[in-house]
Amino acid sequence: ISGGGTNLQALIDAQGRGEIKSGEIRLVVSSNDKAYGLERAKKAGAAPVGSILESFGETETGEFQDGQNVTVAGIITKVKSKTTKNNSLMAYVTLEDDTGAMEMLCFSRVLGQYGGCLSENSAVLVKGKISVRDEKEPQLMVDSAIPLEDAEALPAPPAPARDRDSRREIKTLYLRLPTMGNGTDRRVRAILQMFPGQTQTVLFYADTRRRAGIGCLMDEMLLQELREVLGPDNVVAK
Repeated sequence: ISGGGTNLQALIDAQGRGEIKSGEIRLVVSSNDKAYGLERAKKAGAAPVGSILESFGETETGEFQDGQNVTVAGIITKVKSKTTKNNSLMAYVTLEDDTGAMEMLCFSRVLGQYGGCLSENSAVLVKGKISVRDEKEPQLMVDSAIPLEDAEALPAPPAPARDRDSRREIKTLYLRLPTMGNGTDRRVRAILQMFPGQTQTVLFYADTRRRAGIGCLMDEMLLQELREVLGPDNVVAK
C-alpha cells in the first residue's frame, strides 16, 4: 500500500466474503512509511500484540499488566466456537498483527453483539481486558469489536489515566441465586472461574438462605455476563 489503505481494505473485505478464491492476504508491505493504511490501528490507539506478549514473556517488560484494558487491531486468522457445559456459546478467536498473534476469548454477549465482524480474514479493531492464567500466554477477554475501516470514524482515544485504581473500589460482589447446584448455579460459577481474582464474591441461595464465597476479578464484562444470567436485581457490587 502507498496511501490510505482503502484498496487494501476492499481486498480484505472481499476475502472475508469468500470472493477471492485463488489466494489469501498474508503480508502487507508499504513503500511509504507514512501511508495512512499503516496508521489505521495506531490512530485508534491499538497496542502492538507483540508488546503485550513480551510483557509476560521471558523479558517481562512490564509495559502491560494482567487485567489492563487495551485496544488491539489486526486480522482474524482462526475462530473456534465452543458450547460450554451450561449451553452458553463462546469462541476462541486468534487475532494477528505484524508483531504477533494473540488468542481472544469471546463470551455469549460479545458474540451476540459483534459476532458479525468476528470471522476469519476480517480486519478488526478490538477492545478488551488482558487475562493471564497459570503458565499460558496472555489472552484478551473481548468487550467490543468493529471492522477496522470503521475505526477512522471514531474519536481519538483518551489519554491513559495516571492512576489505574482511580475508579471506585468494589470490595464485595453479592449474587442472589434461587438454589444451589442447579444449572444457574453451575453457569454462574463457570463465569466466575473465567475471571480469577481477589475480589470477594458472596453467593446467596434464596431457598436455603445459605451463603458461599469465591474470589473473582472485578470487571464490567463479568458484571454484564452475570446480569444476563441472574437479572440486574440479583447482582450487587459495593
